[in-house]
Amino acid sequence: MLALPDEANEHYFEAIVMGLQDGGLPLNLLERVIERAHNRPGRPHGRWLNRAIASHGGQGLSTALLDVVAWYATEDPDPAEELWRKEAGENRPYYGGDPYMHGINTARGSAAMAIADLIALEQDYWEHFAPVLERMVADPSIAVRTCIARACTQALRYDRPKAIAQFLKLCAAEDALVATHPVEEFLYYTAGTEFGQVQPLLERMLASPIANARRAAARQATLAALSEEAARPLAEAAINDEPETRRGAAEILSRNILAAPDRAYCEASLRRFFDDSDHEVRRAAGDWTRYIKDQRIDPVLPVAEAFVESPAFAESAETFFRAIEEAVDAPPSLLFRAGYRFIDLAGSASADLRESSAFTAKSLSNLILRAYRQAEKDPNLRRQCLDLFDRLLEAGGYGADEAIEEFSR
Repeated sequence: MLALPDEANEHYFEAIVMGLQDGGLPLNLLERVIERAHNRPGRPHGRWLNRAIASHGGQGLSTALLDVVAWYATEDPDPAEELWRKEAGENRPYYGGDPYMHGINTARGSAAMAIADLIALEQDYWEHFAPVLERMVADPSIAVRTCIARACTQALRYDRPKAIAQFLKLCAAEDALVATHPVEEFLYYTAGTEFGQVQPLLERMLASPIANARRAAARQATLAALSEEAARPLAEAAINDEPETRRGAAEILSRNILAAPDRAYCEASLRRFFDDSDHEVRRAAGDWTRYIKDQRIDPVLPVAEAFVESPAFAESAETFFRAIEEAVDAPPSLLFRAGYRFIDLAGSASADLRESSAFTAKSLSNLILRAYRQAEKDPNLRRQCLDLFDRLLEAGGYGADEAIEEFSR
């Protein structure tokens, strides 16, 4: 880089700059190389320079290097347009229509990401960039603002009131911004502890015409409600609203069935979704079985029993049987109850390899035989196992014959 003549092909400079990331250069050499690249006509390498500088953050960067990142974060003209809104061809927008994916591929956006990475490393970096962030949150680009949201999230480590204040200023833009993952990530870290400060934003998101914004708000309001009673009216509004918000709430409730500070509230709210009229909402609620693997099922046994009798069971029976298989305390009664319910629902579909029920039937047959082996000293329990297995064989359940043969060997 230092030896290249000014008139050398610009691609040579860019290739070197791209290679600087994670290069582990001594700081004195890094500064000289960054200065040369930064001062190129038109400053065309900002996207890569920011990443290169941030990747050396553990070495205690100089003020000069930090100021380079600050310049790109506030002064570089890239991006000049919201490319994520434009068609790339074949009726597809650039970056899949995702402003965040556009933002990280721009100079100002990559600078915001670099600042987020550096703030996460040391408080000294936060103190340097705090006044810069105050200017950044007014960026005209939605794509760049999604990246700035990441910097606000990292700032929570050191000054939560200031980080929240800057974040709320950042979100004073169109709803396309609040429908992005970085905005929801910030709310994940604040809604449960500073609910009152972010409540107006969550209310705005719940009323947004953009489905992703409504669903994100439902998720974070519901998560906050598991530990903060002040959030429950907003969570209830999401739980009783349209399918998109109900789905968001169901996703959070299912994931926190064992971890919720107020488990009774979580269970009661989740059980309402087992009978939901929307297929996707029921599937989201049925995912609770994914989060009890390798754990005890006894604390949520009433939920499991209600689930087996609900419409949601038909769509998540496979994951339910897997949960029973991996749980350390699943009672046989639950297996029998779920087994008969599955056979009644699936019928002949349990023998059709084109149907997911066939693979569920195979899991069930293995569970029945395992329960039979473990009931060596309980003739009554073994008889119940055989009765259930007979029902599965009558329905033609896939894998039942193979399971019998394997057991016989």
